[in-house]
Amino acid sequence: MRRYLIDTAGTRSELPPQLSHLREQFFDEAWAYCRHALSSPPGFIINILNDISEFERRIISPQRNGSWFLTRIALTRARLSREPIFVEGQWKSHGKNHVIRLDCHSEGTYPYENVHEALARIHETISANQYSISSNNIRGKIVIDAGANTGVFSITAALLGAKRVYAFEPVSSSFNLLKRNIRENKVGHIVIPINAGLWNAQGHTTIEYRFPGDSCANLSSKSILHPGFHNKSERIRLVSVDAFLKNKPCDFIKIDAEGCEEEILQGAKRTIKLSKPVLSFSAYHFAKDKTRLPALVKHLRPDYTIRLNHFEEPVFYCE
Repeated sequence: MRRYLIDTAGTRSELPPQLSHLREQFFDEAWAYCRHALSSPPGFIINILNDISEFERRIISPQRNGSWFLTRIALTRARLSREPIFVEGQWKSHGKNHVIRLDCHSEGTYPYENVHEALARIHETISANQYSISSNNIRGKIVIDAGANTGVFSITAALLGAKRVYAFEPVSSSFNLLKRNIRENKVGHIVIPINAGLWNAQGHTTIEYRFPGDSCANLSSKSILHPGFHNKSERIRLVSVDAFLKNKPCDFIKIDAEGCEEEILQGAKRTIKLSKPVLSFSAYHFAKDKTRLPALVKHLRPDYTIRLNHFEEPVFYCE
């Protein structure tokens, strides 16, 4: 099976010398793929190219640690709706090369949204390092990923040396992608996928979303988006961090849960008091988040040091 690589490369001047050929490869192989491998019109590829062009200057750019980052899409020669399409990210951290590979196949449909989401999640999690993770604060640690989606953070944590990662994803179709990505990256001995949402109590509720891997999925009872934005919904299971861990230690909790950060922190209060895990959570879903969330953390453990980072989106980092 021949693979065609479509790279989100920037201009020649932005690329390391050994990668300067990728711009030409991007267009030549994309068009060759359209003409000879698909019966679908070239518009598919045009749409991808147009949509990911915004990532070009950001994906390949000097990182805070001086490393470079490359994202590419590997397409097969068969129909996109039947054969796998992957987004692959490569980066270097503390002298070690890492690769993360995401399956974007979307249950029999053209995986346009999944490609876009995979590029965005890789950019914010690895390239922008939104949650401030490295081998220094992850290696050998027990990690909880609240809002795992398709697994970019969880897999990255595993690649950086985490001892165990509990990845919570409530949407069943996104959970299926999460499991496939765990297998694809061979981190099943570290990342444990859990098909549930985190909350301040156990129970069930309804979640709304648009497609498998939708990072904007959120609870119907706490929607942060305008009515009609989502077109799918399903009943999901809820559990709290404290009920799940049952007084077992935890070292790092990442939360990006579309407005549910406060309830998840409330459901982890015993764990926070006992273990004082590093907390890295979103601070932009509601206007009140920037005051209420750090106040809650300080109420649970006054000895936390809290800073608000703006690497990609506002995120509180507490240690």
